[in-house]
Amino acid sequence: MASAYPTSLAGLYQSNVVIVNGVARDLKEWKKSIKKATKAKKAKKFANEVRITTEEVKTLVSSVKIMRSLTAYYNNAYKQWGNIAKTLINFKGINKPFLSYILKANEVEKTIKEIAEIGKKGEKAVFQYIQKLAWQMEDVAKYITELAKGVNESGIMRGFKGHECIEGEGRRLGIRILVQRSSKAVKDINEIVCRLTNIAENGTDALNVANTLSYNDKMRVGA
Repeated sequence: MASAYPTSLAGLYQSNVVIVNGVARDLKEWKKSIKKATKAKKAKKFANEVRITTEEVKTLVSSVKIMRSLTAYYNNAYKQWGNIAKTLINFKGINKPFLSYILKANEVEKTIKEIAEIGKKGEKAVFQYIQKLAWQMEDVAKYITELAKGVNESGIMRGFKGHECIEGEGRRLGIRILVQRSSKAVKDINEIVCRLTNIAENGTDALNVANTLSYNDKMRVGA
């Protein structure tokens, strides 16, 4: 008695039935299920890559230690050193770039949180926020450069020479140390901006060894 199902591969696909693991399936429905499964697999892979990307972005930005140091100096200097620190922060040529930096650093922190939230959902929109972050980091580099210039040209490091708010090291960094480290930090921030832009423009395709900063690169940025 002839088989109810085609025995050859050619015959199999010429009929409306396909044998899958010994079970007869409607060919059209089977193809739909394969397409659906493939789509779901790709979506899961993309979501995982987005999460990896957002973690990398967070690591890159958090590695810029001078940002935390400058923010801590601005927020805590008066409590630590009193009026001398207040005078320094409000000095002409220092106050404007320092305040601009603080405002931009707050924006960066907000954007990082937004990226983390969107990244959890695996949404493609995350790359728009990464581009936004790249632009913000460009501004951070600009304001750090302007701040360093303002400090160097102000004369405060000579006027307050020897005071901890100028010379401090260890846990309570003085402005001299921060300024000394700013040039290298700005250079490294610019490298991070390039990396962020690459991710924003190329999406998860940017996730490859050639374009990813090494662990040591990530850990060496700033104060």
